[in-house]
Amino acid sequence: MESHKISIKVKKIGVNRLCLYIPRENRTKIGFKFKDIIKLEIKKGGKITEVISKYNCLISMKKEVVKKLNLKEGDIVEINLNGIRSNSRPNEQINFGKLDLLSFLPEKTTNGSLIVADKFYKGKVEYLRLCAFHEKGSTFNIEIRRFVDLSLFGKLLGQIQAEGTKTHIHNIEFCNKSLNELKDFLNYLDYLGITRERIFVKIDYHPEIKNIVEEIKKFKNFVGLDVDYIAPNDKGGIGFGFKIIVRNTIFSQLIMNALIELRLIMEADDKRFDMLRDGYLAKLLSGDGNFEITSKKRKTIQSRLKITDGNLEYLKHYKKILEKYGFNPKINEKYNLVRSLCNLNSAKNLLKIGAFENNPNRERVLFFIDSLNKRVSK
Repeated sequence: MESHKISIKVKKIGVNRLCLYIPRENRTKIGFKFKDIIKLEIKKGGKITEVISKYNCLISMKKEVVKKLNLKEGDIVEINLNGIRSNSRPNEQINFGKLDLLSFLPEKTTNGSLIVADKFYKGKVEYLRLCAFHEKGSTFNIEIRRFVDLSLFGKLLGQIQAEGTKTHIHNIEFCNKSLNELKDFLNYLDYLGITRERIFVKIDYHPEIKNIVEEIKKFKNFVGLDVDYIAPNDKGGIGFGFKIIVRNTIFSQLIMNALIELRLIMEADDKRFDMLRDGYLAKLLSGDGNFEITSKKRKTIQSRLKITDGNLEYLKHYKKILEKYGFNPKINEKYNLVRSLCNLNSAKNLLKIGAFENNPNRERVLFFIDSLNKRVSK
């Protein structure tokens, strides 16, 4: 790989844009062609950052780079320009017991922009630096962990499947009222490598809710994030919900690709994905599931598990997933749900996989198990 190191001055273009201008005498030595994709290492003082960029004599600095290095007009920085080849997508989704996110990364965005993946390490952990290139420039670089825990990633997908926006190609969005679920979602994003600077928070609420300021304070104190947008809306029911938003096309398409492919894999019998399925079902139930005690007066208490969704294809998917756990689910199209009777072993399995954590349904599961155990011990 070609590598070229030079020291140059940070210049200003326009009102508030900073750039690096490569002098003519250096350009002849460098050898890169206009619009070649390169890895650019920028060093100022003791701080270093790397970005994927297109080669040009005038390289515009993204806001994230300016902020990270505290760049100012006139600063002298040392840059190292390296040729780069995008890492190819592997065929295997699992490597050494971890899910390989590179296998779900598309070659291009839905708009046709080429997606380049460059691997690097933070300590001993392998990461991917991702960037999409279009005719006029490139997107922000995003850095994510490459190999991820199956259970944790399954929980993230379960949350998105239940309470996420699955049709937006540019954003990942997760909406919930539960502070515990919101914090879990943020923790999963943090594990993947999504920094808090990439995250925006919106609250939608009905105007009749008068204590919305207090709810916002609770959110901030619990998860440690400010609310960026406050949106009153009188079209729905009298309630509110916080929406966590990650605005990045590459990340959104990677996650959606993974969700689509892994939904099919989780319906199959590949035991390598058992932990992924466990995490997925646990969070899916916490979002869209309900555990009902159908009768307390009979000699034998009965319970029923159901998942509600207006999408028939999703209900068919949930039916196949529940069958993997010994349920005998039936779809009721009229009421947009899939449901199944639940026995003692199935209820215990729900607790084992972590279903309904920080959710009122968990108490019903515990009550059901305790009631059956007492009857058996008599």
